[in-house]
Amino acid sequence: MNRGIKLLLIVLVFGIAACSTDDGPVNEPVGEPSVTAQIEEEQWEAVTFESAVNVIPQKGQYFELDAAGAGYSLKLSVLEFGTANGTITEGIYEGSEEMFLSLFMGDEEGDYVVEYKPLASNTDEEPFTIQITASTNSRISGTFSGIIYQVSQEDEGEYPEFIEISNGNFNNLTFETKTVNIQ
Repeated sequence: MNRGIKLLLIVLVFGIAACSTDDGPVNEPVGEPSVTAQIEEEQWEAVTFESAVNVIPQKGQYFELDAAGAGYSLKLSVLEFGTANGTITEGIYEGSEEMFLSLFMGDEEGDYVVEYKPLASNTDEEPFTIQITASTNSRISGTFSGIIYQVSQEDEGEYPEFIEISNGNFNNLTFETKTVNIQ
């Protein structure tokens, strides 16, 4: 083989290898930590929130967020199988295999009496979507939106059968990484 061709192949191989290395996250979360959403016609903001990434060695990991504010409590999770490095991959998560969400609606006394969840992913409805937009090994940002449906009610009040959440946003949340050992 011609010496010039060998040199070209070596440069090409090393060039491709250099391009394919993982230099870490492309986007880093910025701004003030917050959790907000448009719930039906009402702008909602969490007053308290807590987040974590739970790593299950050799199995995967999941990000979880618990947030509460006026009238609502939100529980949201993103699941990743096969990745267990403490950093959630940026991208879109939808369907019950990749994400979990529960929204609890409170009554006038502040007790949470109605629970809403997305439909199972095997329906014709548009799926509820969570998108991780920026992530490091200690901070995360993302969006969420879709329609959720009532799954339980603990009192006789009248509550909507479904609720639309739009413009959901969790921004620059610091999280603790925990290792979960499953036998």
